[in-house]
Amino acid sequence: MFGFFVLFTAIHAVGYHHADEHYQIIEFANHFLGNVEGSQLSWEFQYKIRPTIQPLMAAFLISVCKWFGVRDAFDVMVIIRVLTGLFAMVVYLDFIKGLMRRHRSKLTYIWVVGAFGLWYMPYLMIRFSSENFASLFFLPGYSSLILKTNKNFLLSGIFLGLSFAFRFQIGIAIAGITLYLVIVESIKWKYLLQLILGGSLVLVALVLLDRVFYNEWVFTPWKYVQLQLMEGRAAGFGVDPWWKYFEFLWEGLTWVVAIPLLIGIVVLFVKKRTQPFFFVAIPFLVVHLFIGHKELRFLYLVLFCVQLILFELMKLFEYKWRLQRMAVAVVLGFSIINIAGMVLLVPGPSGVGRIKLAEYVYDKHTQEPVLLFYKNYCNPFEPWAGGNHAYFYHNTCPNVKTKS
Repeated sequence: MFGFFVLFTAIHAVGYHHADEHYQIIEFANHFLGNVEGSQLSWEFQYKIRPTIQPLMAAFLISVCKWFGVRDAFDVMVIIRVLTGLFAMVVYLDFIKGLMRRHRSKLTYIWVVGAFGLWYMPYLMIRFSSENFASLFFLPGYSSLILKTNKNFLLSGIFLGLSFAFRFQIGIAIAGITLYLVIVESIKWKYLLQLILGGSLVLVALVLLDRVFYNEWVFTPWKYVQLQLMEGRAAGFGVDPWWKYFEFLWEGLTWVVAIPLLIGIVVLFVKKRTQPFFFVAIPFLVVHLFIGHKELRFLYLVLFCVQLILFELMKLFEYKWRLQRMAVAVVLGFSIINIAGMVLLVPGPSGVGRIKLAEYVYDKHTQEPVLLFYKNYCNPFEPWAGGNHAYFYHNTCPNVKTKS
């Protein structure tokens, strides 16, 4: 049933959740395919701070769709979202299998359903965004190192390196998991070197891919740190107080998930403070608290820690046999509420629905000319006047003109 929600969401979640998901990936791919000039892209292209592994992936998928005769941008993105959702399901199922092998009990299936069947997961799993892909490659790296699903440290390093290549901020989480291996598990030096070698191979590949895309040698991780943090470009998009992320989490997760999460953090930190996910989540969150510009999506990279905390909290009831029946009832009720949330969320478009509006107009008027009048921030192809333009979608419906 969960797979149905994921695929249904992939089909109906038209558009992008955040602008970066489109303008820094799909439009970059559109440029690589020769459909838009570099001067028409977002400022990140001019400064060459964006890793290009994902735009190149998108360019490849768009080319394959075109080869099979699928040229409609809306249809192409449905295919990309479906493939992303399928990939995410494979990753999460593999992770859950590793978790269940490590924690075997008669109630494990119930704990898994309660912890991983959260209402927002289908929507996030189909996102072709850097945050989602960073998480999807970090997860098997975490699983192989912590759950011992794979003892190939070189491969684990490659997974973690790929997660970094999609989103540089996850380097904080990688440092956290490395710290756990050194301090808690006392990893042997030869295994640590294999881990570092795997990540280094990915960095070399990243530099080569960026050379192909930008037509010059550039080390995008350093460019990103230099411009966004050292020169303070990120702060130009707004500065929030340090506690803003707690507000984001409360509003974004809703009280249904936020309250059990807060309880789980307190209980587990008291009882099991050496849990590896604390080494990942706490440094990642603390560093982001001191970065002025804050968005909830920046925390998606370690969102699986929410599920692990809930899972571990539920497992504590196994040692209190008198509370088992009550715990099962609570988890089942929790799951029903989350399923209801999925039902409400999956039919809707992505973000505020700008691209859904463009698709609707195009479907209703495929051939005849259309003049679409709009107010500020309401142009589906260019919501920010004089800013980025969604050429990828607009090229599909050139008969639609816009006027303020």
